Amino acid sequence: MQNSTKSSDSETLAIVREKERQKTKRYLMFLSFMAVIAVVGIFVVFTNDESGGKRKVDIDLSKGKLTFAVEKPILQQVNQPTSKYNTGESAVEFTTGTVSPAVLQQIEENFPSIEPTVFVGRNFVNKLAGFLLTVNHPESWQVSYNPGGMMNPLLPINQIFTADGSHLNITREQLMFGQDLETYVTASLQNILSLGVILDYPEVSYDYASNTAFLSYVNPYTSGETYQKVVVKGGYAYIATANYNNMLSNAQRVSDLIEMVATFTLIGA
Repeated sequence: MQNSTKSSDSETLAIVREKERQKTKRYLMFLSFMAVIAVVGIFVVFTNDESGGKRKVDIDLSKGKLTFAVEKPILQQVNQPTSKYNTGESAVEFTTGTVSPAVLQQIEENFPSIEPTVFVGRNFVNKLAGFLLTVNHPESWQVSYNPGGMMNPLLPINQIFTADGSHLNITREQLMFGQDLETYVTASLQNILSLGVILDYPEVSYDYASNTAFLSYVNPYTSGETYQKVVVKGGYAYIATANYNNMLSNAQRVSDLIEMVATFTLIGA
């Protein structure tokens, strides 16, 4: 009789423990689901609309609400990693690595008509060429597109520009046999040195892990300043080059240009 009672108590205890395990499992699944929702919300990006582009996404879960602001540039929302370039007067943080294709998918779900001739809020996305960047004041800029630039490095794929001559060019060039990031950048700089565009070899910051280089220089004859970012991927060099003249470009446009070239980031495969 005593053994029977002990057996019954053990079975009851086992049942209680199983219920507790199931309760804990359901709670962990709920937390996981909340985490997934949070990640998805971070990636959702909307363009400007008639209300000024200030949209947000509210998700209601059992009277609990998660709110995601979508006014920031895409690269800020995904916390894209950065490296630093010291210009002597100031430092420029430039993005490294590639953006997950999942980010582009989220954008396309809300804006299936993304074109390489328009801005998406404070962003510019060329899904065909596979890159995006931040444009802080899109209303101040125009954009042109030439798909021939994918094959011809002398033709910009995109040019983002203003009437005062400030502009950002995006080009692509196939690497020569045996070239890597550093040898490509070195050869390019030696070429413009030989042409007299610059008189001294500029400082270059390399992020070898992401095959990214960042540099700047001043043309001594025109007083024009250039910021350039080079990203090597799949046997090609993708180059973002910002040009402006301090005599003609106002401070906001200069800041916009530097932000564009610094945030030029490829979309991963």
